[in-house]
Amino acid sequence: MASGRTGPSSSSSQPNEHHAAATDDGSGSCSVAMDVTVAPRRAMLLGIASALALSVPAGVAHAEADPAPAVAFPVAPVTPAPQPNDPTIFQYEFQSDVPSNLRVKEYWAIITSQRPRTWQSIAQQIATGSYDTLALSLDAASMADIRQATLYLPWGLMQNSEYGAAVDSFKAYKTFNDHVKDLQRAASLASALSTPQQAQQVQQAFILMSASLDALLATVPAKFYTTTVFKGPVEEEQQKQAAAQAAAQAAAQAAQIAAAQAAQAAQAAGTQAAAVAQ
Repeated sequence: MASGRTGPSSSSSQPNEHHAAATDDGSGSCSVAMDVTVAPRRAMLLGIASALALSVPAGVAHAEADPAPAVAFPVAPVTPAPQPNDPTIFQYEFQSDVPSNLRVKEYWAIITSQRPRTWQSIAQQIATGSYDTLALSLDAASMADIRQATLYLPWGLMQNSEYGAAVDSFKAYKTFNDHVKDLQRAASLASALSTPQQAQQVQQAFILMSASLDALLATVPAKFYTTTVFKGPVEEEQQKQAAAQAAAQAAAQAAQIAAAQAAQAAQAAGTQAAAVAQ
């Protein structure tokens, strides 16, 4: 059976022109293909681009934003080295060679052995009006040893599990140290002003300092200032009497100083009154 083909005309390359094709499937029958519209190339490309734009999720087609800058790990600023006048540094005014690893009874022995001659020296300096020397001596020599021993005494009690006595002795030490500073300030003022009122303040400061040291020693249990391990109650009572006698002696010396100062003040007042009367 003859087959015929219908080819595209010479003008098939023009836009919007139709064409048809006949095909032979080998069975002797011919079929004619459906006409297809030939679209312009530009319109086809625009259609493909529009379809792709609609199929892509929003935000994917656009360029992604730059990531946020990295945050540095927080580092604490370097703490400057403390200066000598930094108030956070606890500095001692006195200089002593008393070590910090002694036993309680050894600190007790240092305090009680150094106290009599130290108190006598202070009383002499007050009686003679050597206030500048007194202010300096409170930071050196035997007085510095007493202050150092009283500072370490609470820690010695703490190491022996005497917690209540350690707390009481530390509070008593702070009071004693404050009274020492009060005596030092009063002596410096008396040295600068040289008035009877300042001299009386020195006497009062000395009495308070002596009483505060007695209160500190009273916080130490008796078992720590015994001379032997098997010391009985008689020896302990003797030790207490000796401590009370030393305190009474110091109070008597302070009273003598007060009497001497009062006599000097009365004499000065009489001399001033006589000068005014003349």
